[in-house]
Amino acid sequence: MSGRAEAQSGERQSNHTEASPREPEPRSRRVDLALEAAGAGIVSHHLPTGELLADERAAGILGHPREGLPTSIEGWWELTHPDDIEQCRGSLDAHLRGETSSYYCETRMGDAQGQYRWISIRGRITERDEAGQPTRVDGIVIDIDEEKRRAALTDTHGQVIRGLTQGYWHVDRDGRTVAANPAMTEMLGVAEDALRGGPFWEYVAPELRDQTEELWSRRSAGTAERHPSVLVHASGDRVEVEMSALPLFDAAGEFDGAVALVTDVTERNAAERELRDRERALEQLVEQIPYPMQVLDTDGTAVMVNQAFLTTFGIDSAERVIGKYNAHTDPLIDHVGLREDVLRAFAGEVPPCREFMLELSEPARKFGAKRDGRLYMEITLFPVLDESSQVRQVVTIWRDLTAEKRAREEQRLAERQAERSQRLESLGVLAGGVAHDFNNILAAILGYAEITAERLSDDGPAKANLEEIMNAAERAGQLSRQILDFTRKGDEERRELKLQPILKETVRLLSATLRAAVEIRERIDPHVGPVLGDASRLHQVVLNLCTNARQAIVGPHGTIEVGLGEWTSGDALEQGRPPLPPGRYAHIWVSDTGCGMSAQVLESIFEPFYTTKHASQGSGMGLAMAQGIVQMHEGLITVESAVGTGSTFHVYLPIHEPGRSQGAGRRDGRVPEGDGQHILLVDDDETILSALQPILSLLGYRVTARSDPKEALADFSAYPGEFDLVLTDQLMPDMLGSELAAEIHEARPELPVILLTGYARELTVDEIAASHLRALLQKPIAKSDLARAVADALGRA
Repeated sequence: MSGRAEAQSGERQSNHTEASPREPEPRSRRVDLALEAAGAGIVSHHLPTGELLADERAAGILGHPREGLPTSIEGWWELTHPDDIEQCRGSLDAHLRGETSSYYCETRMGDAQGQYRWISIRGRITERDEAGQPTRVDGIVIDIDEEKRRAALTDTHGQVIRGLTQGYWHVDRDGRTVAANPAMTEMLGVAEDALRGGPFWEYVAPELRDQTEELWSRRSAGTAERHPSVLVHASGDRVEVEMSALPLFDAAGEFDGAVALVTDVTERNAAERELRDRERALEQLVEQIPYPMQVLDTDGTAVMVNQAFLTTFGIDSAERVIGKYNAHTDPLIDHVGLREDVLRAFAGEVPPCREFMLELSEPARKFGAKRDGRLYMEITLFPVLDESSQVRQVVTIWRDLTAEKRAREEQRLAERQAERSQRLESLGVLAGGVAHDFNNILAAILGYAEITAERLSDDGPAKANLEEIMNAAERAGQLSRQILDFTRKGDEERRELKLQPILKETVRLLSATLRAAVEIRERIDPHVGPVLGDASRLHQVVLNLCTNARQAIVGPHGTIEVGLGEWTSGDALEQGRPPLPPGRYAHIWVSDTGCGMSAQVLESIFEPFYTTKHASQGSGMGLAMAQGIVQMHEGLITVESAVGTGSTFHVYLPIHEPGRSQGAGRRDGRVPEGDGQHILLVDDDETILSALQPILSLLGYRVTARSDPKEALADFSAYPGEFDLVLTDQLMPDMLGSELAAEIHEARPELPVILLTGYARELTVDEIAASHLRALLQKPIAKSDLARAVADALGRA
């Protein structure tokens, strides 16, 4: 019998070849028991329709619910591993062609979780049609996945595992060792036979047992991960390891243990800890260095900065610089002239230390630096070389020279100011002496004129002439005070006032004197607060500065700007900022586009009688008086200028805070008179005595006049209760007026003393307090002002 006939002898002949039964034909109980014992399932393939069915046992072997299995041969091919399809098809086709009595293949089929498992399929033709063509093939499916996995340990893969320098550890679902390679047993100091069958956690450090339990729980849930751990060698030594663990699952998808590749990292970790300790020590050392430091990698990128670096440049976080600043591409390096030095450092050289000026606006914009302005820096760059003498990093060390340069500049400025102060002091002493004698003369003129005027009728021409004499004496007294203004010793009436009207009035007056081609601009802030000062004197300051600006414009065209704004002085002095105490200031500036001034001229412009103009254009007192008035108001005047670029004068005056005293204010026109009170009048100038004694007598007072302060003190000592008030000059031979006042206060503390002086320089605030003076009057003084001062002193006695 031919092979085909033999094959057909065991087949069922079917007259219903197109039928497609949904279930394999019933099997005998004996066959079922045999298949169950073999762990096999049945599949049936109906060739004409391509339908392929499997029983429950076969579906379980394949890892699918029965209803989830494909019902066509093409669907089964889709579940088959691509590498196995050709072999399985070839075996089936050879059987269908009658070349083999059955077909057999081992293949990997995908389960419901998408994982492949090994199965074997063995079958044969069980039905043919009338023409003898196969119509059905039935077969059995057997799970060989575990067999295949176990066999892998004995094949080439097993040899590879045994040859690994890493440890290989295979444990079952209960955590007991299934297999371990030599590297693993050496790591634990235990032979494989002794290791096999024991729980793996016995070799885990005790303090990590809880963590190990948690990791094992994640393995059973299917998590593959890499983690550090510590194992204990049989000798008791601790072995630091890294484990790359992978969970295993059986054909049914149940957790079936895990394998892990174990790397001994004990020495590596020790080296890393030592390196970290060194780096940490180095970082701490760098942080303690008071100079800004920056470390750059070979690409020029900042990899580390210390706190001094952040503080110096006002950067709030190192993250703003690290990884962002690059020395190779930063245009700031070219701007400060350090490009060549940077390239030399990255080439392994040590360039010389450099000083440069750094404008912080660029770093501020790039790194969010809060500090701005100019810094004078010194920088040192040096390369860090590796073992092969290649540049590994470049370190930059910065030193902020700003404070040193500022201190030297301030010292130089202080020396210049001290020199100027000495010159001004000499001029002030001279001016004060002249003013004292001049004021005494004016006091006599004013006194005699007022006495004479009292005795003349109101409508006579002589009375009018005397009034002109008195007006002239008062104007001369104002001139005398102006001469003293540049020494800051003048007396003035201060009150709260707004600067805006003063500036606008000055601009109006200046506009009338300007050429048509000269433009004047106003930049006056209406919101600047008031100052406490003398309006006429501040008006004189602004007018002098504007006049100076007008005269500086010598060309056909030009511009003058008059401005007012508010300026706040901080605690720290910035380069180019006025040296003023902290507070709010009214800032007046007058700028011009005139010829400008040289540095030599700027040294002397505030000195009295210094001028670059023709004698017919001024005396040189304008700027000196302006400075004196500004200083008298606790302010500051500065100037910026260069030849050919014009000049800008800046005036800073303290803003008056609400609630402070606003000055004496205006008085009414009433002249208070006395009621026979006895006044001791002391002045070494007989002319002054002759003028003031009758005035006081006309005001209703009894007067005892003495030209010698010692005689006056003797009179007072003989009759201390006789006098109601003492009016004394300050500068007298043998005894100053303040000394006389102190002697009188010692005997009668309640007796008021008024000091009348032609030179306000000689008394300080402390001296006035020590003398217990009730008032300080400036010569020459009008009768009405003298009357009020005396009445006020007696009223307070």
